[in-house]
Amino acid sequence: MAPSPRKPMTAGPIRDALRRFLHERAAETRAFPDDPVLAQLEAARWLACELELVTQELVVTARRGERRYSWRLIGAAMGTSGQAAGKWARQHGLPIDQPATDYAHEVGEGRALVAALHSRRYHGRPRKA
Repeated sequence: MAPSPRKPMTAGPIRDALRRFLHERAAETRAFPDDPVLAQLEAARWLACELELVTQELVVTARRGERRYSWRLIGAAMGTSGQAAGKWARQHGLPIDQPATDYAHEVGEGRALVAALHSRRYHGRPRKA
């Protein structure tokens, strides 16, 4: 029998899971041992920093990966405009301007092909028979 598909988690269960995680993280780190609220607050700050790093990695992957997503799509996924997403990435110094691989060879071939087609079109147009 095939397993049934998982139901998507809604905000309530996710928050509950996060609170449990923060409680456990606070207990593990022993930060603010006399105050569980401050300990969980410190754990929440740590989690926010980790999520920020993951977000940065995903933006770089989306921008420099095989598909090279547009800023509009990246912005939509981040809940903002493409312009704002690009600005955010530049402010964080993310390596998003250069592709992951060097396309110089392919660009050179493309330019040569365009030049050849241009030359044939305007200078060496074959005559119709």
